[in-house]
Amino acid sequence: MNRTILNSSTVLFTLLTLSLSAAIFPKPAIASEAIAQTPSEVSTERPTLWVNPQTGNDRSGNGTAQAPYRTLTHTLRMASPNSVIQLAPGTYSQQTGEVFPIQLKPNVIVVGNPDNKGENTIIQGGGRFISPTFARQNITLLGANDAALAGVTVTNPNGRGYGLWIESSSLVVADNTFTGNVHDGISITGRSGSVIRSNHFTRNGANGITIYGTSNPEVRDNVFDNTGFGININQNATPLIVNNQIINNRDGVVVQAKATPILRENRIENNQRNGLVAISESQPNLGTANEPGNNQFRNNGEYDINAQGAKNTIPVYGNQLITRRIVGRLDFQGTAALIQPAPETPRRVSPPSLLPTPSSPVAPPPTNTSPNPAPIPIPVPPPQSSTPLPAPPAPRQSPLPPPNRSSSVTSQVPNLEPLPVPNVDIPLGDNSYADRIPNRASVPGSPPPPPTSVASALGLRYRVIVYASSTQEQNRVKSVVPDAFRSSYQGRSVLQVGAFATVEEAQDRLELVRNAGLRAELVDY
Repeated sequence: MNRTILNSSTVLFTLLTLSLSAAIFPKPAIASEAIAQTPSEVSTERPTLWVNPQTGNDRSGNGTAQAPYRTLTHTLRMASPNSVIQLAPGTYSQQTGEVFPIQLKPNVIVVGNPDNKGENTIIQGGGRFISPTFARQNITLLGANDAALAGVTVTNPNGRGYGLWIESSSLVVADNTFTGNVHDGISITGRSGSVIRSNHFTRNGANGITIYGTSNPEVRDNVFDNTGFGININQNATPLIVNNQIINNRDGVVVQAKATPILRENRIENNQRNGLVAISESQPNLGTANEPGNNQFRNNGEYDINAQGAKNTIPVYGNQLITRRIVGRLDFQGTAALIQPAPETPRRVSPPSLLPTPSSPVAPPPTNTSPNPAPIPIPVPPPQSSTPLPAPPAPRQSPLPPPNRSSSVTSQVPNLEPLPVPNVDIPLGDNSYADRIPNRASVPGSPPPPPTSVASALGLRYRVIVYASSTQEQNRVKSVVPDAFRSSYQGRSVLQVGAFATVEEAQDRLELVRNAGLRAELVDY
């Protein structure tokens, strides 16, 4: 199967080829000059709107370099299709007038300084967003089709805060920094096919990036470090993960549910527990006979590849591996049957030539003795205690306690609330999966084993169930919550549509399904 980026992204690449280099250093011309030309005189330059949080003014400004706007929020309202918004260095926050979440606009490029990945151009804050698939969230930016974001730092210090939320849309996200987001740097859900290229994800609370739904983004040339999970892939997602550095995280890549990502030419090193974890019915494609993986696994704390909890054989042809540091059903011949067919020819996707070229190297070598990368001066708040997320791990050389080698892979997977299941396709309370993961509690000095209940291991206290006896009702439940699964409550067959740590989040899901005319109930575990 030859994976191609959505047509909308291809169109956007054409737009970026014409305009992004000009957007970084645009000429001080008013936004209407290019529009006023006749068709025969129209140049390749795009109208540019300027924003400056220190000197700009949304009322008296007109978006020129001489009279910039003050807020990105206002400038996006004023931007016409195919225009570029140039952000001056500074902090864009509620204090400077931003209203969160900030929604990107189709066919509009937002650019700060891609040369330093937005080191001094910071978008900081978050606001309530009602996701069509995952209810209430707190996000900084909302993606839009054919939009682009380049050269900014995004941070969301709010509880369960996400930096960029992409839902059933396709855009280009290049040369940014995502740091200090309490939950994730980027969340991609629904049917999204975006390009996530040459970004730095560092010191986020739960995950650098989460990819779920049926999304198939291309994640290329990024750095993921000092976070809970570098990349978390869930549900039926099929991303292409190429040439990333995934280093110094709690776990490097976690693949769950029925996800089938393709990983090529990645460096997955020095993660505290596992380089890559595959569980449930997932099948990460790490290399076939027709297309070797060329991934480098090295010096991860427990296993380089931990596929003990995976039901499918994992193809791992053509990678740099040490056999004593891997576990599970792995195919080194590259001939295993794939859930998603392998590409017919080797994939060699070249990045767009005129997108900002990332500096090299984009991150320090992941060695235990190397100094820490200089962080952007944004405080990283710890996750709220009510949310079962891993604390942001410090670099490996810092005095952290040793990895919890007695806990199962299941208990290490944080709950991406409000996902309806604890990130594994089994009813809660079924411990047969956890039993298949090696328990190392017998190791002298190791901490006690995790709770016997998967739900308690993940800190889940409430669930939402729906009484749906007919096929029509069940189909309606699936249309609202695609991942609903059959369970039981007080001897009755029900569909479970959510598992949550807090009652507020459970009530959000309850409201969502009741608004669809379904008979739902919030119950305790």
